[in-house]
Amino acid sequence: MTKIIICDDDRDFAEWFEKIIIRYFESSKKEFIIKKYYSAEEVLLSDMNMTDIAFLDVEMKAMNGIQLGYEIQRKCPDITIFIITSYSQYLDDAMDLKVFRYFEKPVDETRLFRGLDIALRTTQKIVFMSGNIETELNEDEIVCIYTSLRKTSVLTDKGNVITSNTNIKEWQKKLSTCNSFSSPHYSYIVNLNYVAGICEDKIMLQCKNGKTMKIYGSQRKIGTFKKDFYRKMRENR
Repeated sequence: MTKIIICDDDRDFAEWFEKIIIRYFESSKKEFIIKKYYSAEEVLLSDMNMTDIAFLDVEMKAMNGIQLGYEIQRKCPDITIFIITSYSQYLDDAMDLKVFRYFEKPVDETRLFRGLDIALRTTQKIVFMSGNIETELNEDEIVCIYTSLRKTSVLTDKGNVITSNTNIKEWQKKLSTCNSFSSPHYSYIVNLNYVAGICEDKIMLQCKNGKTMKIYGSQRKIGTFKKDFYRKMRENR
C-alpha cells in the first residue's frame, strides 16, 4: 500500500492532480491511499507516519514547499518528495532538499508517470558480510563504498559506516546492474543520488541525516563520473 500526500494551496489544481495520480495507480493496479492538504500547516498537524510519497507545491503562504519538505523528511526520512511549481527559480533549493523529481506546471503526465514508475520500482537488495554478520541493504540505502588502509567500508544513508569483507572489485560486480552508481576513483563507488556538489576533482556527498563526506576523483575517472552525474540529474528532473 503506497501512502501519498498532495499539498497545494490551489484547490482546483490539487483536485485535478489527485485525479491524475488516481488514474496512474488504478491503471497500474497498485494499492494506494491519498491525503490532500491545502497548506503546509495542515500537513504538519497530520499523522505522516509511514508516508511514502509527497507532492509539494512551492509557493504557499506562511511556509513554502521547500521548508515543508525539510520538516517532512525529519519525520519520514525515507519519503520520496516531488516538487511541483510554476516557478523554475526553486530548482537549486529543490536539489539541496534531494527531491526525487521537480515538475513545473502544467505537469507533463507522461513524465510524471515515468517518475512514479521509477520511484515505485523495487530496489535491489545487496547482501554482504561485515565480520561474521550477514548484512542486507537496499541499493538506495548505500551512499558510498570506499577503501582506506586496505579496509572496505560502506557509508549508509543514515550516516552509519559498516565495514565490509567484500573488496571494492567485488562490490563493482554486485552493483553492476544498478545504474545509480559510478566510480570517480578506484577507491570509491558512489551513489549519484547522494552527490551534493562537484568542484573540479572534489565531490561532496550528503546522507539523509545531513552528514557529509568529501572525496576526490582521479584524473582518469572524474570525467566519466561527471557525465554519469549529469545524466542522473537529467533523469531526476
